Amino acid sequence: MSASSFHHGSRESGTGWQQHSREVSNSNQNFQNVKCQLCYGFGHSAKYCSQFTSQHLQATANLAFQNPQLSSTGWFPNTGANQYVTPDLASMTSSEPYLGSDQLHVGDGKGLVISHIAQSKLYTPKRTFILSNVLHVPHIKKPLLSVQKFCIENNVFFEFHSSVFYVKDLITKEVLLSG
Repeated sequence: MSASSFHHGSRESGTGWQQHSREVSNSNQNFQNVKCQLCYGFGHSAKYCSQFTSQHLQATANLAFQNPQLSSTGWFPNTGANQYVTPDLASMTSSEPYLGSDQLHVGDGKGLVISHIAQSKLYTPKRTFILSNVLHVPHIKKPLLSVQKFCIENNVFFEFHSSVFYVKDLITKEVLLSG
């Protein structure tokens, strides 16, 4: 969970980074119009920025939308989150104290203390979903469901339309949830 446990491969060495940057620039001329969200320079994205460090991989949460079906279970799907987050430790099936120093960074830039790492399950009529490594953050307002992590852990995908979305089984394409 620690930000220091992430590795960036060749981006950590100047030579590898410079060679990779040239390859990306040479392989895609349209990349010249891309503006980096970290340094605001042109010609590369934040993913390939020389200023990109492990601090940019901190747990984040930004509430994107509310789903009536999932929110009735207490969870709010979040396309901007990279972790599950809950203020309610009592609803978790198991937990252990978090002894690290990482914080959850929310949309306004504040860092919120992570007090536990927990496990949980989301029960629905069609399937029980696994929620692993849920961050217990007592000062978060709503429990947030990371869409990306949910899809990976449960072999599902979200299908977005202008006024509705579906959670579907990755293999059968069966609709499991909608909102």
